[in-house]
Amino acid sequence: MSDTLAFTLVFTIIITSVGFTGLYGIDAVENIRDSAQANTAERSMSDFAMGVREIQNDGSPQHVQRLELGGDRLQTTDSKIRVEIGYDDDSYTNETVPVGSFVRRTDSDTQLIYTTGATFRKESRGTIITGTPAFRCGSDTAHASLIEVRGQVSQSSDGPVMVRTVTQNRESITPLRPDKNTKNVTINVRSTEYPDAWNRLFESELTKWSGTDGRYTCDGIERVVVHNTIVETTVN
Repeated sequence: MSDTLAFTLVFTIIITSVGFTGLYGIDAVENIRDSAQANTAERSMSDFAMGVREIQNDGSPQHVQRLELGGDRLQTTDSKIRVEIGYDDDSYTNETVPVGSFVRRTDSDTQLIYTTGATFRKESRGTIITGTPAFRCGSDTAHASLIEVRGQVSQSSDGPVMVRTVTQNRESITPLRPDKNTKNVTINVRSTEYPDAWNRLFESELTKWSGTDGRYTCDGIERVVVHNTIVETTVN
């Protein structure tokens, strides 16, 4: 590209920006900037979710990601999911898993949330589901893959940071009851950090799970498989 052409392009962009600001005001320009920043943050959280999924499904030992925060904050928060398994004799067992959440918060207070495989975008106007967890309700088998994010993260930066997520443990938490026949499994999300977002996710995306108000059940099954992958996330 010639210097003359490059100068012409830059000059055109400057003139267009000045004209847009004059027509629509500074607030409109700031809204466009905030939206672009939130979109970038959302893509980074999708990449994080994909990396953790590789740890969960493919046995990768770790996922390393470089993030340009641009003033955004990364933090971990507490969140719990309870798994309740019912049997034909009307007895049941349960397990509460501290799955945690990994959150990126922009300076316009948009939150991009990762929690046990689900991703959400939370803004002042509402919450959008951007990714679903590995919860499956089949005709005779239910499967729930949980991911427990550990680590104390609370960091903001104007520049780049490295996010490292390392495998700690993989375990089956399905109660072993060889003398009992499984009847159903319920995912209880009332103690999660974002119960309203979870309710919307189940009711719009995971429709084979029936229920309401934070408790969703896969019924009429013979087998339940529940796994939990524990990872440690650090930022530096």
